[in-house]
Amino acid sequence: MITLNDLKPKTITAEIELPDGTIQSIELMPLSWSQWQDIGLLVPNEKAELKPVVKNGKKEYEEDLPAQRRLDAENEMKRTKLRLAESLLRAGSLPELEKMTTEQRLNALGEIDTGIFNALILVLRQTALGSQARIADKAERFQ
Repeated sequence: MITLNDLKPKTITAEIELPDGTIQSIELMPLSWSQWQDIGLLVPNEKAELKPVVKNGKKEYEEDLPAQRRLDAENEMKRTKLRLAESLLRAGSLPELEKMTTEQRLNALGEIDTGIFNALILVLRQTALGSQARIADKAERFQ
């Protein structure tokens, strides 16, 4: 028998091999489903301004799809940075994040080495997706 406590996120350690061969160990606290969703809702889905076009001699406005794609990518990166910040903060890995505003956290995480940033995000996503995949895999065997 399991309890709700058994299903709560537990601290994990990401071991990242740097280009010079050294290993950097960083603790992360995977986010609960609610935390993941709540952080996503902190960044609203913005709409790009309509762009003016002339059709049949008349000025009209239509969606600026390249601008919308750019906005969507920027917003998703903000969500990703905030999720990583929360995971690092909850694990006690970067306590200085606690005193920062949301904008300062976004800027600070933007300064992390690209390889380390991508590895940490990959670990967070693999933890979330890996758990689902193992459950689905086990469920298939009983059908």
